[in-house]
Amino acid sequence: MFNHIGMRNALKTLIFGLCIVVLGNIFGAYNQSQLTVTLIYFIGILSITLLTGISGQISLGQSALMAVGGYVTALLMVKSSIAVWWAIPISVIASLIAGWILGITAARLSGPYLAGTTLVMALAIPSLAIRFESVFAGDVGLQIYWPEPPKFVTSLFGELPIEKWQLYATLIWVFIALFLVMNILHSRTGRAWKAIRDNEVAASLAGIHVQRVKVFVFVMSSGFAGLAGALYGLRGIVGPSVYPISLSLRY
Repeated sequence: MFNHIGMRNALKTLIFGLCIVVLGNIFGAYNQSQLTVTLIYFIGILSITLLTGISGQISLGQSALMAVGGYVTALLMVKSSIAVWWAIPISVIASLIAGWILGITAARLSGPYLAGTTLVMALAIPSLAIRFESVFAGDVGLQIYWPEPPKFVTSLFGELPIEKWQLYATLIWVFIALFLVMNILHSRTGRAWKAIRDNEVAASLAGIHVQRVKVFVFVMSSGFAGLAGALYGLRGIVGPSVYPISLSLRY
């Protein structure tokens, strides 16, 4: 059953990816850039779908978790000259850790108390960037961009315009994120999350450790938010203005 579901999810993800590739070849440079931003938002929406839509927890701090992913990627690329293909996974791990810390606190909260806690985290990010300006470059931010496509890519597809390369590079991560989320939703883990969303007492009586699951949901959601933040920053700059609180509310 698992293999059947996994293959079906892989097929759906592949069809989604092929549709994006087709659109990317039809669109011009400007619309390719807009499509790239849409895909990044798509990953961010996946993160809030897991947290709020599936498990029923409210968060107004997704922009802060996106900022974690963006800043870690920028610092690794700018300060340590680490390649983007390593910097992005490391930033996701950093976001997972941030989500674990937040989740431990949030597991005991619900409703407006949970929303307020995550909102404070989102509001604190600009202050931290300004307070430690020597590290985070303050309001100016850190500049990062997608590097030139690898040689094996250009050998297969020829020279790619920067807009199309950014689209395809982002699509790789979207493909991975979508496949993981679809499999989570059809797994025992996803069913446990839904049970907690519907009735925490009933879920607890069914043997589900509610607080532990809530923390795990925050961790997973934060990982996807961090990935979205890293990709969002690779559009050119990572700074407080790139990850405003309104970014959380858009989802």
